[in-house]
Amino acid sequence: MWKRRLAGLSSVASCVWVVSCVGTSSSDRAELPERLATEPSVATPDSMSAPEQAPAPTSHPLPAVPFRTSSRFVLDAEGRRFKLAGVSWYGAESATLTPDGLDVAPLDSIAALVRELGFNSVRLPWCNEMVARNPLVSDALLRANPQLQGKTALEVFDQVIDALARQGIVSVLDNHRSRGDWCCDTAHGDGLWYTSEYPEEVWLDHWRQMTERYLAQPAVVGMDLRNEPRGQLAADAPAECVDCNNPDPSCVCEWSRWGSNAGTDRDWASAAERAGNAILRINPQLLVMVEGPDWAGWVGASFRPITLEQPERLVYSVHKYSFDYTGDCTAWTTSMDSAAGYLLQPGSAVTAPLWLGEFGINHGDPDNAWWACLRQYMADTDLDWAYWALNGTQGPGYGRTDGSVEGYGVLDPTWSGAANPVHAEQLRALQAARLGPGD
Repeated sequence: MWKRRLAGLSSVASCVWVVSCVGTSSSDRAELPERLATEPSVATPDSMSAPEQAPAPTSHPLPAVPFRTSSRFVLDAEGRRFKLAGVSWYGAESATLTPDGLDVAPLDSIAALVRELGFNSVRLPWCNEMVARNPLVSDALLRANPQLQGKTALEVFDQVIDALARQGIVSVLDNHRSRGDWCCDTAHGDGLWYTSEYPEEVWLDHWRQMTERYLAQPAVVGMDLRNEPRGQLAADAPAECVDCNNPDPSCVCEWSRWGSNAGTDRDWASAAERAGNAILRINPQLLVMVEGPDWAGWVGASFRPITLEQPERLVYSVHKYSFDYTGDCTAWTTSMDSAAGYLLQPGSAVTAPLWLGEFGINHGDPDNAWWACLRQYMADTDLDWAYWALNGTQGPGYGRTDGSVEGYGVLDPTWSGAANPVHAEQLRALQAARLGPGD
């Protein structure tokens, strides 16, 4: 959720844990609320092992997994279209390293509500800090779920995936940022897929660890390689350089680019191939979601397609919000087609599924003109999607007010129902697949 973070709007994901993030000074993040300020114990090696796979019985069966792609569609194991119609549940990418809402409502109740609202998939953001540190989660963050108290961040993440699976809901894991914080601007770092604290080899290794961890969990069907690749200050930039948006001439900023590694460009497309192939060598049955550069604003497959060792696993992804809408729906539609919609055209050399991996609107403004334009585009193209966000309340982080209403959230602040039934029904109207193989 890119520029809305700059405007301080209530709707985006970020890495949030109960302690200061590794390598992060107090100037890098907002003060954590008192309820999150306790330093947790560090996880033991045993607690970082893969989760045991024999928990509670399934309330609802999973769809026919694993998935694969064919032309512009995601297909299930029986060759039928599976339209990803999901929602992001943020928190594990933030300073708490824990999905939000577990202090407000029981996990199983939240998971059941996701199903009742018609979503078939959940995008779960996480950060590299969660994997690197894996601390015990503060009891305060799990107040409504005492059965989770005493567990590590990764163990709680396991339980969230398991609870969703019991509702027949599949999960896509999203590497949202490196250290735990809100996201995404250029002033707070993590604009590339690597940082000095978490270099590329660590990023790749964490993807390998997460893939191995969920090998025995069929509900994990996809990996979103990196959220909104953009720019970040070079590691050796002078101290007075604080942002890439309008840097001083002496500042050096590096930018995620699609296929270019010249000068300060950093080739995201090639890095995505390295990560995607590392994942598929461990689990060749996963979908690999590749977001475009410039805050996932466009995809460069028309001139530089992504090539994976398992070609029927590739899904491209863009994010769209109202910030670039000028009031002309026809012009916006043309721009969207040029940015990524061309991928949906059958018979092209680059035809592939397109996942609108983030989009959203304040739930109090369901009559917004851009929102109507976007929904019409989604209905016409029948693309796959994940709404931002499920959350009924905000977590900590820059530009956040911990515990306040999440304006973009589907849920109300009690995490027990829809924030706005009109908004929820607008999303429900987009959930069913209209097209499939042969159409």
